[in-house]
Amino acid sequence: MALVATESQRAGWFPFGITWRTGVFAAIGLSAMAAPTLVDVAREHWTTDSGVHGPIIVATGLWLIWRERDWIAAHKATPASSLWIIPFSALCGLWLLSRLFAIISIESAALYLLLVLCGWLYFGSAVMRRLWFPVLYLAFTVVLPASLVDQLTQPLKVWISATAVDVLDLAGYPVAHTGAVIQVGQYQLLVEDACAGLMSLFSLSAIGLFYIYLVAGNDVRRAVILMAAILPMAVLANLVRVVVLALLTYHAGSKVAQGVMHDMAGMLTFAISLAGMFAADAIVARLLPARVAY
Repeated sequence: MALVATESQRAGWFPFGITWRTGVFAAIGLSAMAAPTLVDVAREHWTTDSGVHGPIIVATGLWLIWRERDWIAAHKATPASSLWIIPFSALCGLWLLSRLFAIISIESAALYLLLVLCGWLYFGSAVMRRLWFPVLYLAFTVVLPASLVDQLTQPLKVWISATAVDVLDLAGYPVAHTGAVIQVGQYQLLVEDACAGLMSLFSLSAIGLFYIYLVAGNDVRRAVILMAAILPMAVLANLVRVVVLALLTYHAGSKVAQGVMHDMAGMLTFAISLAGMFAADAIVARLLPARVAY
């Protein structure tokens, strides 16, 4: 039995009659595009509060694809159309321009769409329909534009600031706020994007969808209720975070509150959000037991 694949066998690894040598060079070229973008995303985004969920999304998303490997191998088919060259060329040009001008949000989006297109070219439409959830799930790794993030989070920051001040005022603390700035005693705190819920909203939404996909199955009611519970759980947890940081600032000073305790408060926020989602799932499972087929 030959241990080396024949030319015809290796040619079958790539779509549209592409030879294995050309296919290998294409794979190397795609990897050369993906590597610097992923490095920049990891360095500039995954090291921040708003992007800390990135490595988790990549790891779990690739696992979701890997668990379907047998089905993928059995249903792989090459699309018949050759019009793929138009979006492929457009996405490559978009990636190059955004790379040259250091626009990481457009660059990451172009790379994501390019990888999805390559998946469709290599595996076919049937496989991509099967992998619809992992494909959409991995979209959480795309970096959002900073201007869009500011517009989306500003109302939430103001609301959380006002609510935190109301809570602390009821407890007798000398507090006030102007917009997203909280005055507690002699200290001022700016409620930033991470404290306003950006990190928790995106992280919890992604991990919550992953959890729902695994446990809810075809139970649409359970999935819808859990998805609806994600947002209020994240907002409540971030309100707790702001209150805790304000108390730490008032009693221990800004250095303590903005140091290690700030990061620990972020972990507490995420833990509260996850615990709330799991509690909601337990309540839903008790009130709406799964239907048993006879």
